[in-house]
Amino acid sequence: MIDLGSKVQIATRVDRDLLSKIEKIQDDMQADRSETIRRLLEEGARQYELKRAVELLCDGKVTVSRGAEIAGVSVWDLLETMRIKKIPIPYSGDDLRRSLEPPKMIATDSTPLIYLAKLGHLRLPCDLFGEVIFGRGLLEY
Repeated sequence: MIDLGSKVQIATRVDRDLLSKIEKIQDDMQADRSETIRRLLEEGARQYELKRAVELLCDGKVTVSRGAEIAGVSVWDLLETMRIKKIPIPYSGDDLRRSLEPPKMIATDSTPLIYLAKLGHLRLPCDLFGEVIFGRGLLEY
């Protein structure tokens, strides 16, 4: 491989039939062979990552958010792709209930609590989350 900055040069052998297909695509793209092959490789890699993410998701090995991360797309794009391809989304009623439950614990710095205290609404986090633990310095507000 030859280093060309952030790009590297690779070499490979292809069948004549594949070369013929690449040349037709090259004409359609109106690009040189290197640019055409680079674009095809990028598109193929994106499609592979998406396919792999969907497989892992359907097998229950990853969550929707992790699948989207693997595919390099947003959660909504992943779900939309699955809808278009009529791939069932593994999401149960229990999953929905859990996602609607408020978090059992939150972590934050004291800034939001200080402002809530100044506004007279320091009780709000307790009402939402049950228990809030904070340092003594906050009691000064």
